[in-house]
Amino acid sequence: MPNSKNQETVTKLKLDVPEGLSKEERSDVALQVADHILDNANKQKTGDGQRLARYTKDYKKKKGTSVVDLQLSHEMMDKLNQLTSKGYDKKGMITVGFRKGTKAERKAEGNILGTYGQKSPIPGKSRPFLSISDKKLNQIIKGVIESREDENSE
Repeated sequence: MPNSKNQETVTKLKLDVPEGLSKEERSDVALQVADHILDNANKQKTGDGQRLARYTKDYKKKKGTSVVDLQLSHEMMDKLNQLTSKGYDKKGMITVGFRKGTKAERKAEGNILGTYGQKSPIPGKSRPFLSISDKKLNQIIKGVIESREDENSE
């Protein structure tokens, strides 16, 4: 099982997958990776299980809650997808992230880096949600391969 990953940019996560996976299987892995990232973000955790930075007292008061919500009225997280344009979808690799130049990509970058519209990061405010542990990625890949083997044995 591959376990290497490369964060191409803070808003795009390139992941190595077995070269034997079909295009459909790579899409299935990418969808499950995106779902895992969304599930973790909803639990206020990174892909590696670390807790996301909390809101500042002022922002918590303005927002009316202390629960970190990366959904931003679904403007950002709904745009997390498999990127399939040239260079992003090829044998042995998938890319999950946000399309370049979009509002969602800018919002994601602000959250991931902790810049929130500033030139430099605000200390302790980065929320690096766009990640997945090698263990979880390998579980997803194994499940996709087992699903193919089950279909082939029927």
